[in-house]
Amino acid sequence: MYYHEKITASSVKVTGFVKHKGVLETPETAAGYQAPEVVEDGIATETSELTPSGGKADNYKFVYKSGLLLVERRYATTGKDGQYVIDGTVSNSGWYTSDIIIRPKEGYALLLDEKDTKTQESIVLKEDTDSGETSFYVTNTETGEIYYQSTFYYKKDVKAPIIQGIKDEATYEVNTREVTVEDDYLTSVTVNGEARPVENGKAKFTLVAEQETMVYVIVATDCAGNVNDMTVVMNQPAELPVTPEEPKEDNTGATPAPSSTPDANDIYTAKEGTIKKLVKVVQGAPNTSLTTSTNELKKSVLNAGEQQAVGEGSNANIELRIKNIDSSVPQSDKEVIIANLGGYSVGEYLDITLWKKVGSSTEKKVSSTNKPISITVAVPENLQDASRKFAVIRVHNGSASILPDLDSSAKTVTFATDKFSTYVLAYRQQSVSRSSGGLMSANGGRASGTSMYYDASPETGDSVPVIPVSITFIVSLAGIFATLFIRRKSR
Repeated sequence: MYYHEKITASSVKVTGFVKHKGVLETPETAAGYQAPEVVEDGIATETSELTPSGGKADNYKFVYKSGLLLVERRYATTGKDGQYVIDGTVSNSGWYTSDIIIRPKEGYALLLDEKDTKTQESIVLKEDTDSGETSFYVTNTETGEIYYQSTFYYKKDVKAPIIQGIKDEATYEVNTREVTVEDDYLTSVTVNGEARPVENGKAKFTLVAEQETMVYVIVATDCAGNVNDMTVVMNQPAELPVTPEEPKEDNTGATPAPSSTPDANDIYTAKEGTIKKLVKVVQGAPNTSLTTSTNELKKSVLNAGEQQAVGEGSNANIELRIKNIDSSVPQSDKEVIIANLGGYSVGEYLDITLWKKVGSSTEKKVSSTNKPISITVAVPENLQDASRKFAVIRVHNGSASILPDLDSSAKTVTFATDKFSTYVLAYRQQSVSRSSGGLMSANGGRASGTSMYYDASPETGDSVPVIPVSITFIVSLAGIFATLFIRRKSR
């Protein structure tokens, strides 16, 4: 018997019969025998004292001894084999990101209080909290058993952070834009991959049009893993109205000159000289930003002499140029790229070059920089897909490198590079399969020496040039044999 079940009839042992006419009497043979019983209509608690009554027999006097009924009380458990279940979506951080529903299994019910006569079909937790708990009882609807009190502890947040001051995919003709991000459980805010300070569930910052066109990606995340991201384009306006200050007289009566108005251009002042960074997008290339700061560009792009010239008053321009070359990509570059896709598919071929002009010198093309610089490319709408992971493949001097995406938005690719030539905006599906015998692509191709499966036929229709690759392999093999032969002969 368990706690709160109805106490039912119990067996009673009767002793003390004596011999009659040489034969020991029993309850079955004693004249006028009526068995005693325990009459109890109560509910079982942890301990219940039970006393029999109502017994009789001719020539006998009944004396009763009470007994102690010890009742077990159990704990209810949740899950498949328990008495109740908890429904809701849980993030990797252990927070519920949906309403939480506690419901009993078939044959059980929920009570908000042990003494309740009304059962609950379910308990729904709607309030967001980082330290929630709720207590309840589980009862067996057939036997009346009530389990020990159950307490459920949880963290819950169904709301994504709110980004105020901008609209997603909007274009603003302004130099600056104030942005506020709020969430009760805000943990991080990044702008083009750079973290911004978060305090008391809020982050405030200013977006600046540091160049003629600037693409900003704001990503906000809370403790529960809810994410809100926005992408905006900021274009510097053609001009800004200048409001001169009213002249003020000092103690001598002289009128000071009005204070200077800040320059609206993206200018890093190095003593008398200035450095401007520019981006030029042509021939259908996607929107692109040069996200490295101007000060860092100075160190990365200019050599020591050029930096000294700027320090002494020379002006400098640093310009990134990007164009679509799907129809004009050099065949040699295309072959190197296709041979080194590494699980990616070709999305768009791009030619990205870097140029610099210092003082009165002629413009110079920069093939490599002292340190990598950061570039953000907007993913074209026809390539955007939440299941795709993007990267950039670079070909420089016949060598291919895969540059990973450094931001967390599916709408842009941010990468760092120190060389400039042919690039590919590439992607692959997030879900992959593995095979111990190598890599199987969607069309049955196999590639060894890598850990990811991929489609060897890019969406652009490019395919691996079998004949040039075979010739290259044969020539290389011949060179190896020739080298071995010469070395062997020289011995």
